Formats: sequence, C-alpha cells, structure tokens
Amino acid sequence: MRRISCILVTGALRKPKARLFRSFLYLDGDEVINSLSGLEGGAIDEILTTEGEEGSGDVGAQLGVTGAKAGASKKRSRKFEEEVRRKRTEHSAATLLLSKLHDEEAIGIVEGNYGADVYNELEEHMLLEFKAQIRIHPLHQVVSAARSWLDVAPGFGVEKSEMKEARDFVKLLESMASPKSGESTFLVFAETGENDDHRLVLAIQERYLLVPLDAFSGTATFVAQVDRILPDDDELLAVRLLRNAPQLALEREGLAEAMPDLIGGIDELGIQVSRDDFFLRAPAVVLRPICIYK
Repeated sequence: MRRISCILVTGALRKPKARLFRSFLYLDGDEVINSLSGLEGGAIDEILTTEGEEGSGDVGAQLGVTGAKAGASKKRSRKFEEEVRRKRTEHSAATLLLSKLHDEEAIGIVEGNYGADVYNELEEHMLLEFKAQIRIHPLHQVVSAARSWLDVAPGFGVEKSEMKEARDFVKLLESMASPKSGESTFLVFAETGENDDHRLVLAIQERYLLVPLDAFSGTATFVAQVDRILPDDDELLAVRLLRNAPQLALEREGLAEAMPDLIGGIDELGIQVSRDDFFLRAPAVVLRPICIYK
C-alpha cells in the first residue's frame, strides 16, 4: 500500500493597510449633514434635495420583489426611495465628514485608555474620536430585562398579581428614564479601561440607532463632542440628562433615600451598578454622540 504523506501548511494573515469598512451602530444624520454642509458650502444639502425629489414608479418592479403588488402607488414608491437615498447619503456624508476632520486635524484622537491625562486636556465643544466598550446604563438594562420577562411570564404560569407589580415597577422606572419631550433616549457609559472615576457619559437617541438594542454592545469607535465637563462642586442626576430639565432638590433627596433598595434590587438581577451610575460628579464628562461605528 502506498503511503500518502500530508504536508501541513501553516496559515498566515496579511493585515489590511487601511481601514475603510465601517459598520455604523449610531448615526446622527442631521448633525453630520449640518456639519458637512458648513464645510461644503451647502453642497450636501443640494444633493439631499435632488435625490429626495428624483424617482418614482413601482417599488416591486424596481427591486424585483416576487409577489409585490403591481398597483403600488407612486407616492409610496417615492417615500421608499427617499428613505433609501437619504440613508445612503447620510452614510456617505458621515464618511466624508470624518475624512475631512482627520485631514484638517480638527478632531482629537484618544489613544489608549481614557483617564486623568486626557481629561485634563479636554475643553467644552471639543470633538473627540476614541474606542471604548459600550455599557448601557443599569436603569435601562433593568427596564429592558423587565419587559422581556413580562413577555414570557404568562407562559410560565406567573400569577396576575405578580405581573401587575412588575408592570407598575417598569412604569416607575420608565417615568424616571423618559425625557419630557417623549423621544426615546437612553444613557450609555463609554468605558476604555479601569477609569471608574473618569466617566464618559452619552445620551443615545433611539431614532438615530441603526441596529437593534441587543446588537448595540461591544467595543466600538465613538465620535462625540464634549458637551459638559462637570465642575468639582457639582453633582448631576443621571436621569436629568434624559429629561433635560433643572435638577430638583426634592427629586434628588427622594432618589438618594431610595438608592440602597434600588441598587440592591438591580444587583440581584446580576447587573453591574453603583451609586455613581445615578449621581454623576467630577471628573465625569458628558458627551454628545455624532456617530458610533465598528
């Protein structure tokens, strides 16, 4: 019998020389277009207007969708095309804006972990780019977990009285976390390492979120503007970043009294939480997100 010898070839990786691919998790298209419009002298606005007005016809015919209704209205078709074109243009605008900001060295790049050295160099309105781990605020994690539990609870024979208590609890948490404007917003901590004191806090508007909340996780690149550097003698309620209203002493005192029980309940769910998640103080920094991508 002839013996067949196998030669094992070791693998190798030829690393990319440039990073061109971006998967956007969050994109404030309005802010991107406004900023780019200022640099381009309004050219980007003209592109959006032209592309938004062009095109009509049957959606099914254009996309080749099997079974699409032949009688789809032109109005509906135009609306669909406008959404597709606008989304494509916003992604292009974001890529172009980032390129221009880097070319003009108009954006601060945080290299490595964020901490005291970087914090001391920050200025309000400064634009930053950095990599960090996404951690959704514990309050929103609890609301999301409670909603999921309420969806499956009937199938496990949970009593109605227990479900009512859970619903009331969710409503209470939602009232704390919901902004007065009614827009869905949640808080995120951008964590780059062992920097518990030097917190980076961002309010995420769900209308600009491009992925499901479950997929909004992991390590990502943030492009954000410094909105507020908390002074040494100030302490800010995290929920006030959502409600966009003056901080009330009574509200602060009430939350402080309820804090031990609230932290204990969240901790029992296995969610990382501390008092500093609810009461922000220096050297915490509030950022306004422009885009987040991987």
